[in-house]
Parts: sequence; structure tokens; C-alpha cells
Amino acid sequence: MAGALSPRRIAIVGAGVAGLEAARRLAVRGLEVAVFDKARRPGGRVSTRRSESHAFDHGAQYFTVRDPEFEPRVRNWCARGVAARWDARIASIGRGACERKSDSTPRFVGVPGMSALARELSLGLRLECGRRVERLEQGPGGWRVLCDDGSAFVGFDAAVVAAPAPQATALLKSHPEMARRVAGVEMQPCHAAMVAFEESPGVPFDAAFVRDSPLAWVARNASKRTPGGSAGECARDAAGCIRGGARLPTSRDAPPGRAPLALRS
Repeated sequence: MAGALSPRRIAIVGAGVAGLEAARRLAVRGLEVAVFDKARRPGGRVSTRRSESHAFDHGAQYFTVRDPEFEPRVRNWCARGVAARWDARIASIGRGACERKSDSTPRFVGVPGMSALARELSLGLRLECGRRVERLEQGPGGWRVLCDDGSAFVGFDAAVVAAPAPQATALLKSHPEMARRVAGVEMQPCHAAMVAFEESPGVPFDAAFVRDSPLAWVARNASKRTPGGSAGECARDAAGCIRGGARLPTSRDAPPGRAPLALRS
């Protein structure tokens, strides 16, 4: 695509990290990109839910840097206040015991919440948020993006589906073979509870992995705030996120090339 002689129009369904990063890379190469998402704002698994007095990172809790090519970007984010290192007190809870977990893994979070990462990745992109895409259709005039409110966006040369497998399968009904392959991707469920207390729980950790329990993870959101945080951020000290269910699949679990999906005419 980098050597295309003329601009090409690309539709991307899904404004999570995968969709936004795909859009940025295509835009850098001179392609015209539009990103569609059913939510009111970009984020996907790096969304932050807010109330009048609390904020919850109810999706991804933090991120790590395992790829050397990713390091310069994270350094840039930290220097600009988009992200910060989370030097959390991590514990391991199981069989009635709570032990401090010692590891040297640097963990990072978005500032003031994980959704800051999505805002950063979406800068300069054309976003069509609040658009629930029902299906993608290919015709003589290119790809058409059809939404549940009756709106249609047409004339795309290619489409990228950066959505979870169950949603992607529904979008690909007009391409049975691809839909069949995507339907074979198994996803493990995860439940998240956003909990606020009248007073700080006073636990001796900022986050903990939980073993031998329906719970898998608990975290105190206030521990992610940076020094000099506002009074509003301080009020979040009594807010936390509890997650349970099966272990979430990671990028290392997924077979290469499964997401996002690129559809070309």
C-alpha cells in the first residue's frame, strides 16, 4: 500500500487500540481512513468509565513494553504526560494468604486513565463514533458501511475489521468463508465490577492477582494517579476494579494474523 499511486479510501470498524493503530499506520502512508465505532468515544479495552466522583479502568488495567520498537513511543507518551509508569504494590492472594509479589516488570498506565491512550492514538483521524455498523457490503462502487440508524458510508477501496470475533462474524455475513474462519476464534469471558467505598479499604497493596477463586484481579484506581493529582483524582482513592471469570486472551494467545481483518476489493 505504501507505493500506491493515488490515495485509497479505507474503512475501519472498531476504535480500540488495534483499529486506531491500523488507522494511524495507513494514514501515515497517505491513505484516507475513516474509523467507525458503536461507542461514544474511542477506547475499546482501554476505556475509562467515569462518574461524578470516581473513575474506573474497567478494561485493560495497565500495559507493558515487550517490543523494543514500542519503547520510544512509550517514552514519548511519558514525557508528554499521556502515560506514566505505575509503580504499584502488587500482591498475590490465594488460600487465605496475601503475599507481596516481587517482579521487575515495568507497568504503565494512561494518564489520567487508560482511555488517554485511545485519545492519543485517535488524534488527527476521522472518527465516526456512535455508529453501530450492521454489515459491510462490497459492490461495483467499492465497500459500503451500513449502520443500524440507516446511514451508509460508501466508496471505500478496502475495509478493516478490528472488532472482537463475535461482532466481526456478524459483519462478514456477505463473505461466508471469512465469517466461518472468524467464527472459529474462541474468546474467553471476563466479568468486571466497578466498586466504590465510602472510605478507603486500607489494604496493603495497590493491586493483586487472585488465585483459586472466581476472582482473578483487584486494583485500586487511585494508585495510578500521578503526583500532584487534583482533588477529583484524590476522591478516587476508594474506587476499585474487581475482575473475575476466565483468563482474558492476550496478543500472545491469539494466532498471528487473526485481527484486524483486512478486506480488499
